[in-house]
Amino acid sequence: MKLNSIALLCGLFLTGCQNTQTLNLSTPSVGTVSSIEQLDTQSLPLSSSTNIIISNATQKINSDNIQSPVINIALPINQGPLSIELTSKIKDSVFSPVAAIYDENQKIIQTIPASDFNYVKPRLSKGNRLVAEFSFFPSNTISAANLIIYTTQVELQKQTEVIHPARLDAEARGNYFPEAKDIPMPHALTGELVIDIKPYTSHSFFGSNSKENNTPKESLKVNEETVQYYSHNIQKAVSEDNIPKALSLLEEAKALHIDGAEEIFVNAINSK
Repeated sequence: MKLNSIALLCGLFLTGCQNTQTLNLSTPSVGTVSSIEQLDTQSLPLSSSTNIIISNATQKINSDNIQSPVINIALPINQGPLSIELTSKIKDSVFSPVAAIYDENQKIIQTIPASDFNYVKPRLSKGNRLVAEFSFFPSNTISAANLIIYTTQVELQKQTEVIHPARLDAEARGNYFPEAKDIPMPHALTGELVIDIKPYTSHSFFGSNSKENNTPKESLKVNEETVQYYSHNIQKAVSEDNIPKALSLLEEAKALHIDGAEEIFVNAINSK
């Protein structure tokens, strides 16, 4: 994959610091390709927030599985587990995202279907939008992971209904809703995305958006790769005499209800 690294100014180790930038991917070095490995790649660092403009000139894939403009993000997996929030702004239309994470061999290791994106009403400076929040636990067996974002022909036939401004105003004032129906917004091949990438912890980094949506989130499903990740890294931290890190990983594993995490920690200590 061709890699166009993005230089950002803010140091990654400054507490509370988050990089913000806008990418207009309207002049890619490739136009329409037939496979993922031919795509231009954007590298985003940890603790970053990036606006991405998808236009008619954005690179596209035309294959059996994908016929769509495509955004290809190299994830900073060397930093450990990630929390990712993907937002698609709703204006006169909306790009309805589908996403998948691929390894270095172009094998899908995680999918984020369109159904995972929830409609969120306007609040403060943020307008109508579709939002998905998910976590990624990179396996020790992979050397790279790319987040591929696109849409589908099925999604292009759909619409997203947004709240009528009169109803939104009445809600803000605590009044009864007027008789104003939601407004259907068509799905399109263009739009604007926001990608937020942060270190994963056992508590969501995006609690404010969850409150805005008022939709309960299902607890994270613990897959085998997640169990292997914590098992390996708890043992590794203990072997390196980094007990604070091992304890921190243990607490995260407990929060995820990973069975046997404490036993792994104790055995690692006893084997030293």
